[in-house]
Amino acid sequence: MSLGYIARRLLGAIPLLFGISLILFTIVHLAPGGPLDVYVDNPSVSREALDQIAKAYGLDQPVPVQYVLWLKSMIVGDWGYSIRTGRPVRSLLEAT
Repeated sequence: MSLGYIARRLLGAIPLLFGISLILFTIVHLAPGGPLDVYVDNPSVSREALDQIAKAYGLDQPVPVQYVLWLKSMIVGDWGYSIRTGRPVRSLLEAT
């Protein structure tokens, strides 16, 4: 195998990975419910707190902006925090 062949294959994978990420983001975004539904049903969470949570996670942005922010986070390895432990997901994956 030549180096040129490998380079072409790797470059060809970029649009494929981009397409897969776009499809996955769209499926998750179109699924019933949303990330804030857990808080909406809780009467102790105020509307202001919901707005702060939405802003913290970028959910107050238009969907295309949310996708770009999500894609950037995936690429740089900023995968958020575990709901269960509160630790960064990346460090949990590295520990296993």
